[in-house]
Amino acid sequence: MSRDEFDFLLEKYLLGKCSPVEEQRVLRWYHQLIHESQINLSEKEKKDIEDRIWVSIASELGSPQCADTPQIKKQPLFHGWQRAAAAVFLLIVGGAIAYILTRNAPQIELQADGSDVPSTYLKIFNAGKNEKDFLLAEGSVVTLEPGSMLRYPATFTDSIREVYLQGDAFFNIHHDAAKPFFIHTADGLLTRVLGTSFYINQNESAHTTTVSVVTGRVGVYEEKKGLDRTQLPPNSIVITPNQKVAFNAKSKRFVTALVEDPKPLEDHKKQINNELNFTGDRPLGSVLQTLSRVYGVSITAESEAVAKCPFTGDIRNYDLYKQLSIICRALNNSYEINGTNIVIKGAGCK
Repeated sequence: MSRDEFDFLLEKYLLGKCSPVEEQRVLRWYHQLIHESQINLSEKEKKDIEDRIWVSIASELGSPQCADTPQIKKQPLFHGWQRAAAAVFLLIVGGAIAYILTRNAPQIELQADGSDVPSTYLKIFNAGKNEKDFLLAEGSVVTLEPGSMLRYPATFTDSIREVYLQGDAFFNIHHDAAKPFFIHTADGLLTRVLGTSFYINQNESAHTTTVSVVTGRVGVYEEKKGLDRTQLPPNSIVITPNQKVAFNAKSKRFVTALVEDPKPLEDHKKQINNELNFTGDRPLGSVLQTLSRVYGVSITAESEAVAKCPFTGDIRNYDLYKQLSIICRALNNSYEINGTNIVIKGAGCK
């Protein structure tokens, strides 16, 4: 049953217009909420929630019959006091939903700079075992990993868009140059974007947050009071596709690197079959320039002698690091990754 269908069904239920079959659907939904939740509730906790709901209904209505028979299947909800019971039912079950969804949720109340999360912000917590997509009001999509939580406004009404994350998530941000998007994390890292896609992963035990870019450009910096939000501060780190930056909250250090599995840029995915099939003894310098364009990564030869080495080969069907290994093996060279740069090293060609 979709959310819209259920809302319509509840409205009918309140008006006393449900058929017996529809009434059973309402009660079946309640039963699924308590007994099939992805949150690990013990049988005692499930029973406590049921009892609390039905005792509250009985108290509100003054009906001893309800108080004496808390089991859901025994409740005469379909008699003269049905509408009043339904109204109380909705209020109490609403509280039960909040209880279930937040029972094991981590709390985000204070940021590293001491500022409170706005009290008007809503909260979503992924209590399931799989990642969950969530659509923000302005079109951005956040994919929450299990055990992660996002605080966000119902609508973005200010000159900036900002949310608060605890845990891991993938962000696909709707582009709006007039309203930059900010993600706060509890360790004091602030991520600023206009419209792009990227991952944020937090390792609480290591006090480290890592931002990895898939598309676009992302600026990250330590959050401090009084910073001008209209522009990136001078000490910010800007990362581009296939790059990542890790921030350690204890040392306050930023470390940039390449992602574990660099992917071709969107603009080159369709032409990759033509670009990465090298024929006719291409100079290595030219090969590396092509790879740099395809992946958006700096790949260079350490010397002119290495850059002149001829390479012929079809490397279209391999990932970047495998491609580099094939090239280096063919030319008796090696490659080294320094931060976000890759350097091909060797003695050159005879």
